[in-house]
Amino acid sequence: MDKRKIMKKAVELAKQMIGDWAARMALALKMVWAEAKKVVANEVGAINVKEGYKAVKLGDFETEQEEDLQGPKRKWIRKGTIELLRETEKAIQVEMRYTEIYRLYKSNGELRREKTEDKKYIEWLPKSQIEVQDGYIFVKDWIAEEKMIGIFAN
Repeated sequence: MDKRKIMKKAVELAKQMIGDWAARMALALKMVWAEAKKVVANEVGAINVKEGYKAVKLGDFETEQEEDLQGPKRKWIRKGTIELLRETEKAIQVEMRYTEIYRLYKSNGELRREKTEDKKYIEWLPKSQIEVQDGYIFVKDWIAEEKMIGIFAN
């Protein structure tokens, strides 16, 4: 569940409650975040994703990423596979092969431009910053951002 869905669900839940809006929203967000963590844990096979980590599923994946600029919006849709290529004593090499669809929208929501590309991305991840378990790679947030593997995370 992405942050946008979490926020939407929290707003819907808070609207059903009575009392101060800030307090209702805080409670709703806590409830929805707890539910989202359980969903990720169930998808991972009842393994809790630790605080400060991203979960990257090996095998087939599909992710969406949106960015709102002041007016126009950009969206990326990625579909492909993630595989472990090699492993050394200190690191693993991961390959992401995917098709990326990039869409740029006008301020009024109309599609302005769309571009589709096939991409391949190979990256070494240090074992000291990751855990591989049950078909998932748990990557510390900072390395996920630095190595840009976070865009493939659930």
